[in-house]
Amino acid sequence: MEEYYDIQSVGPRKASWGGICDEIFDYTGVHVRKEVVRKWVRQFVEKGRSKPLQPNAKELKAIVSALMHPYIDMLLPEELVDPEPPHRFLRSFLEFLRVDSSSPLPPPPQTLSSGVYESWHQVEDPDQIEEKWIKTTLTLKVDPNSRNVRATEAWEIHFRGGDENAVLGGSGSRPAEGWGIITPEGSLFLVMKTLPRVHNYYYLPVLNNSPYLALVRHEPSKHRGNTKIFEDLNNQMKSRTLLLHFNKVSQSNANGGDQDV
Repeated sequence: MEEYYDIQSVGPRKASWGGICDEIFDYTGVHVRKEVVRKWVRQFVEKGRSKPLQPNAKELKAIVSALMHPYIDMLLPEELVDPEPPHRFLRSFLEFLRVDSSSPLPPPPQTLSSGVYESWHQVEDPDQIEEKWIKTTLTLKVDPNSRNVRATEAWEIHFRGGDENAVLGGSGSRPAEGWGIITPEGSLFLVMKTLPRVHNYYYLPVLNNSPYLALVRHEPSKHRGNTKIFEDLNNQMKSRTLLLHFNKVSQSNANGGDQDV
């Protein structure tokens, strides 16, 4: 509701809270008290009260109905069940990628299912005597119906000594989370955010319907100046763009847990 008001109040309509409530009445036939809605949306607590005013059940139902009206389209049924995922963004992005909107999408490939995936890559460091390896763990929760994907990622740095039988010793970890979709072509696209929300990075598909999960992990440079020459930017990109091959190490079972594969 707040997002809809913010859009309408600065647009051509210059809508007020009264105008928004009149619009709700036009769609539902229910009068909604504008001051109650305004204070509820803005979380304004009046003097002498411990919490903001809230619309009654009839008003809340009318608000939901109006926001779900096809002309407004600011609320999806899925958002009432779970408001965390960016449902409308993911749905719009998937629809944008479709070539033929009249044809049903094929089911997601079996290689893209819920579970835990791991990738190892070696980091070249001439000053490091031991071999330096990074293990990336990507956990995917796939909704095959909506094709939405919830992802979490963590990585660890491991060192291997000169002895071939030496065990990898790990250190360091950085959690991240993100959302994405399984594209109409059957590949994975993810937008990730490091915690606690430091910066964004992306996982881009390499092959469509691949028998294995190969992804390009790209992290844009944090440099904001305009003094970098192209060669410097190119060198930075090499260290921030990786081609990773993920192997599935466990899959989610019917009870929501993980089991080894």
